[in-house]
Amino acid sequence: MFVQDHLLTTGKLQLQLLLLLVIAFGITQLAPGQQTGLFFPNYDSNNKLRAEATYAARLYARTEFTSEKSFSMTAVQYDYAFAVINTTTTKDFLNPISTLPSRGSFTLSAVANAFGYPQASPFNGNELVVSKGTLSSDPNSGGKTWKLASSMTGGASGGPWYSGYSNGDSVGTVGSVNSYKYSNDKNSMYGPMFSGLTDQLLSDAINNDCLAVNASTNCANNRVP
Repeated sequence: MFVQDHLLTTGKLQLQLLLLLVIAFGITQLAPGQQTGLFFPNYDSNNKLRAEATYAARLYARTEFTSEKSFSMTAVQYDYAFAVINTTTTKDFLNPISTLPSRGSFTLSAVANAFGYPQASPFNGNELVVSKGTLSSDPNSGGKTWKLASSMTGGASGGPWYSGYSNGDSVGTVGSVNSYKYSNDKNSMYGPMFSGLTDQLLSDAINNDCLAVNASTNCANNRVP
């Protein structure tokens, strides 16, 4: 779980190097320098995991998202981010990788699972929820974002979408995150289509240097209390 000031949402750990990276949604970058990102690994309301929480050192998002003045159809195509997490206070995560798995299985009509901690009614934000459905696209974005059957509500944003997930034994391919819903379509969730631009952002986050990022990357040092 990724908590940012008073915003509770979902983030999923994707890799471990000398640092940890948590994939989140782009809104973590809407106010660079004004945010406090806090990551709760393996969050479960029945367990006391607050002691394992750690702050994000830096946040990385695409400038195509951060340059938008509102949550527009352009913004939703790039609504993803990476948060750099120090390894000194976190442990027992996934095996180290340097790239996101191939997105070849993320195609129209493929089956995918979306995960999140929805907080708005009828959920309470305390338990992990999973939705499973067939991938389609959002015609309102010109087919540039994914659509998946899901009743998850606010708070689930940033939760990962996997194709090929198998009961925790294999996460398969990650190809999107929970991003947005329509008020007249409460049984669907929408998310960006990961691409080579996502890989580029990941590369910048791996380098962990706000002064040496690609011109299309917005990097902000996180405010830690």
